[in-house]
Amino acid sequence: MIETSDPHLDMSKMGKLPMGNVLEKQRGEYRVFSNGNEFLCGIRSRLRKSLVYPLSRQRRQSVDSIKGIAQVDPVAVGDIVRFTPSDDESDRGVIERVEPRKNQLSRRSPSPKPLESVICANIDTLFIVFALSKPVPKTGLIDRFMIAAEWEDIPAVIVMNKTDIPKDGELNRIREIYKPVGCHILPTSAISGEGVDELKSMMVNKTSVLVGPSGTGKSSLLNKIQPGLGLKVNEISKATGKGKHTTSHLAAFPLDDGGFVLDTPGIKQLALWNLDPDELITLYPEMEPLSGKCKFGLSCKHETEPGCAVKEAVEQGKVHPERYKSMLGIRSELEDLYGPKY
Repeated sequence: MIETSDPHLDMSKMGKLPMGNVLEKQRGEYRVFSNGNEFLCGIRSRLRKSLVYPLSRQRRQSVDSIKGIAQVDPVAVGDIVRFTPSDDESDRGVIERVEPRKNQLSRRSPSPKPLESVICANIDTLFIVFALSKPVPKTGLIDRFMIAAEWEDIPAVIVMNKTDIPKDGELNRIREIYKPVGCHILPTSAISGEGVDELKSMMVNKTSVLVGPSGTGKSSLLNKIQPGLGLKVNEISKATGKGKHTTSHLAAFPLDDGGFVLDTPGIKQLALWNLDPDELITLYPEMEPLSGKCKFGLSCKHETEPGCAVKEAVEQGKVHPERYKSMLGIRSELEDLYGPKY
């Protein structure tokens, strides 16, 4: 859990404040959904000052060189908050407290100073949406989403959309790579309706997040799940993204059958946050049992070293070559950022 409250607050009074879900944030304001109503909220300055997230919250050891650095924004879409409604009975308010998060999906901020940028919080299922073609799915990006989900114990589903476009070979390739890992793969089509009912049933009474690059058809799937939902996504995108007809920022929407769905901007790259290169292998389920079993133990980089258990597993067909390649690429990136040893 991440403690995000101000220790000086009177908690007896705080518990009486209304609670809501953060659906959207933009320019320092937050759209909060509470008891069927929406409020546009600001945030107390003391709350912003007090919210420094300790990196030691992770279930694995944090990177010492960046310990104690705060997040880009103390409030994320998906957060559960306590807020004070305006006295004039308008639809405005002020966020007083962020409830502890059960998990969060993060990436490294592109700013020169290394900061954690929280994409969203309190996720029940992460749906990794790619198209079978136009654009062709990149397994390296799929792996990054899966690593981020594994790090936070978020269940992940790979959604392969646009099955109406004949690309059986591509679907079989994805299945060959990810079925042995134990990841659920769901073929879908917003045109034919394939897989839509199953996708919808997996979202009922849950907080679901759709991630993936632009052009994969996330908004079209949302229109199938709930008529008009994808249009709402695009309307917000047009208002905030200079007229672009694709999602330009993160927003959450209540589902008629219960729960929320969060549609994210098209993500071309995902710079992973706060990962030790030597522990990366433990976030690949098929490689985790091999951790420490190489001739050189945990110091093995799994590249040219003799007696590498991971390389032997690749040669024996127990680890897919594309997964092995992505692991080496991400490990090299993390070493460039944080150094090979701590």
